Amino acid sequence: MRSEQLSENNKTQSPEYVEDVPNKLIPADASLSDDELVQGGLTRVSGWMRTKSSKNAERQRRKRERDAAGEDGKKPVRQINLQAPNDDTTRDALKRVTKQLVDGDLSPSDLDVIGRLDTMRLGIDTHRILTAGGWKAAVMRRLLKTGH
Repeated sequence: MRSEQLSENNKTQSPEYVEDVPNKLIPADASLSDDELVQGGLTRVSGWMRTKSSKNAERQRRKRERDAAGEDGKKPVRQINLQAPNDDTTRDALKRVTKQLVDGDLSPSDLDVIGRLDTMRLGIDTHRILTAGGWKAAVMRRLLKTGH
């Protein structure tokens, strides 16, 4: 239920949530001092005003801020949502890759290999040898041709 405040000529509604209060400056000459308000017949009261967010939402917001800042000696992290096939093996694979990225065991440049099937089959080191050329590459090509 909204609280209502009556003014002299019209009926205005006061904001229900703290976030709804306009954030603007009030001209100094338009505001009254506490003494002037008391002389005008007003009494000082204290009150509570609800926020739009729940306790749980505030707790989660603070947790996200701590994670983004990398507090407690941890690497800064951020939660993201992904679209992936709906099976447990894909989910587990994505969790393993994410854990390795966060732990530093895997770098984003290591993931560039995923799109190149020849590199994945042969391995990164073998691919480097073959692209570098030289006698090692010649021996490697001969071994790959003969299948030994």
